[in-house]
Order: sequence, then structure tokens, then C-alpha cells
Amino acid sequence: MRVRGPALLAAALLGLTLLSACLPQQPPTQITRRLDGERTVGVFVSPSSYELFVRAEIAAEEQRWDAAIESYRLALAGASEDPLVLARLAIALGKSARFDDANEAVARALELDPESEAAFLARGDLAAMRDDNVGAIAAYEQAVAVAPASEEGPMRLAAALRALGATRRADAVLARLARRGGSAGATAARARLAAALAGDDAQAAGEAALALLRVAPVRARDVREAASRALEAGNVSLATRLIAALPVRESDTALRVRVALARGARSEAEGLLATAPPEALGGAVETARLWLAAGRPERAYELAREAAAIDGAPDAELVAGEAALAAGQLDEAAAAFARVPAEASGGSRARAGLVEALTRAGMPALGAEVRAPRAASAARATTAVER
Repeated sequence: MRVRGPALLAAALLGLTLLSACLPQQPPTQITRRLDGERTVGVFVSPSSYELFVRAEIAAEEQRWDAAIESYRLALAGASEDPLVLARLAIALGKSARFDDANEAVARALELDPESEAAFLARGDLAAMRDDNVGAIAAYEQAVAVAPASEEGPMRLAAALRALGATRRADAVLARLARRGGSAGATAARARLAAALAGDDAQAAGEAALALLRVAPVRARDVREAASRALEAGNVSLATRLIAALPVRESDTALRVRVALARGARSEAEGLLATAPPEALGGAVETARLWLAAGRPERAYELAREAAAIDGAPDAELVAGEAALAAGQLDEAAAAFARVPAEASGGSRARAGLVEALTRAGMPALGAEVRAPRAASAARATTAVER
């Protein structure tokens, strides 16, 4: 279940509340429901339980797993147990590393419905979380067996096979799914997109995502991945078309900034950076990197120094040094670069930056001395090999 936009959510919840108040009290009635391809027969569920389920789904979408767990459990407490809700609860518990509770939720779902696709998919997802690809494959194969017309089982089975290195089997699963087709070609398009995302062809992945958008809804994460790959491959036009197809979400701001910068739309990028909180951009250090890419080194330096002051992280010092260097603040650049340990992942970049800062400050000899230890070490190693 996907809810788009706070206004739509508010309207939906208000409608559920009003419906709950106006419905007459009746004895339990058996009804058939279908949600995300899962067909279940059970008693009528109150609007308040549906409201709790909606809240749980939104919390899960936002990765607020504790809130999701609480709402799923409240939804289950207010009505007869539902295999689909139990399966969703299991995923949220797994994301919180509570695997024993998650396994119990899956087991209960299968007690209620031994052919619940959602339960088998949840079992596979839980196995994948524990890097148990063999267990994930077995669970997804069961999901395919109980719901042969569904896309979810084959798609996740292919991903698990690929994670295990069984690329040819994964391709065969997706090829069968593509041949089977679906409503307006959506199934085949999703299969082609999954295959393209699994490969190294950014162009094919982007075009597959756009093709799917023309015939059916597409998962935002797939469009996001296709856009990222297109951008990395230098296909700015394709990345722009893909990012435009995404619903506006705060978590995609960093990607939108990078696409805007690649298009040369610096003002647009700065506007996004100015209004987004650092956590939506990947944290203070990543925000500083984006400001630096946008041509605002002073702002980048300020953010990086604040981050470095909190925990002294080497990556924050590295970005502070690069920002200060870009701003012509050579003393500050040299000091920041010098604080990056040589063994850190950015140690070689920091040393090169320090040499450049010293050289530009009129101290080339000192810069040469900074560079010298590495050169001397390399010379000693070469001499040892020759002997």
C-alpha cells in the first residue's frame, strides 16, 4: 500500500475516522480482500484497524521500524489476525534485528494460511537480511509455487539467485517472467528493468525504467537506482528524465542536487541545499561535499568543520581541507589536511592536498618534504626488491 503526499494521507485518515463513527454495529461477516496481490478471506476489519495498518505502512516506508511494529501490533489486536499484517510485522521486526519474534510472526501467518505468498516472501526477506541466500531462495521458490501469477516471487527469487552468484538461473527466471507478460505489458517491463538493474548497462536500466513508467507504476527505488547509474555513466539527460518521474521526497534531495549540478543548474541545486536538512542529504559531511560541488566552498568548509568538531572524523577533516583550498584559505586547508591520519581512507588525498596548500602558500620546499617520506619509502622498497 502506497500513500502519496501528506494531504492525501490526511484525507484518507479523516475518511476512515468518519466511516468508523457512522458504520452501524453488525456481527462479523466473512469477506474477501486483496492487497498487493494477496487474497485473503476473513472477517470484516474495522476502519480503525485499517487506519493503524496505514500508519504502520507509512512508518515502514520511512524506516521508522519501532513505530511500524507498534502500529502493526495494534492493527492485529483490533481484529482477527491477518497473514498479510503478520508478514509485514515480521519484516519490521527483522529490520530491528528481532529475528526470533519475526520468525514467530511468519510461522503464525502460515498457520492461518499455509499458502500465504506474503508470509513466504517475508521468510525470504528475513533470510536475505541474515545473508542466508540459500534460505531466501527456498522461501521465494515457495512464494512462486503458491502464487504463480504474482510478480513478487520471481523478482525476489532472481535477486537472491544473483546474490548467490547463480546469474544464469536469475536471468532465466526473469526471462520466463518477461515471456509471461501481464497487464498492458507491465510484468514484462518490470522483468526487463530488474534484469537491466542487475547488469552494468546504465542506458538499458534507464530506458527500461522509462518504458515501465509508461505502462504501470514502478517502484521508486528502481527509478532512483536507474537515475543514479545514468548519472554515474555521464548520461545527464536520461538521469534528468528519470529523476523527474520520481515523486518528490526529502530522501531524494541529494540525488536531485547532483542531477541539477550535472545539468549546470547551480541555482536550482543551491535552492535544494538551502531548504533540506542535513540528514536528508546523507549527513553533514555529505551536505558539505554537495555545497562544495555547487561552488560554495565557504559554506562547505563551515559545515565540515562543525562535523569535525563533533567527532573528529577524518572524512570531515578531508572535506574541510578541500573546501578551504577551493576558497583560497590556505592555512585552514593545510591544518585540516594535516589532521587526516595517513592510514585513513582519504589519507593519500589529504597528503596531496597538504602539498598543494603548502606550495600555493609559497612553501614548495616544505611541500616537497611532506611528499618525501612516501617517495623515500618507495625507493627503499624498490631497492629491497632489486636485492
